[in-house]
Amino acid sequence: MLRLEHVAGNLARHLAVQARGDGATWAEVAEAAGIQPDGERWQRAEAAFEWAAGPSSGWSWSASVGWSCGTCAQSVVDRGPYGSHPDDDESGHTADCTRHQAALTTWAADRDDGDEDQP
Repeated sequence: MLRLEHVAGNLARHLAVQARGDGATWAEVAEAAGIQPDGERWQRAEAAFEWAAGPSSGWSWSASVGWSCGTCAQSVVDRGPYGSHPDDDESGHTADCTRHQAALTTWAADRDDGDEDQP
């Protein structure tokens, strides 16, 4: 029974990573997988990434997952929803990838909205 649980967990993580390639956010992955934050430590999106990345091997200080972008068809390295800039979170998109360009536009708008609150 333990082996079946292991296989099911691996398949679920694989499908979560595939969903990222298809355009889902880590928050949407968390919602679909029923992942809740771990107390005050994680947001749901971060918890979903940590779950999908799987157990740490101990040799690397940062986890990542790889997926094929459904928009630009490139291999993307996803380091999770931690960085403030989309390029800190993902690398590998083409320069004209509309998905990545939309993330950059959203980031810039959010940043600019935050600047309006400054004196």
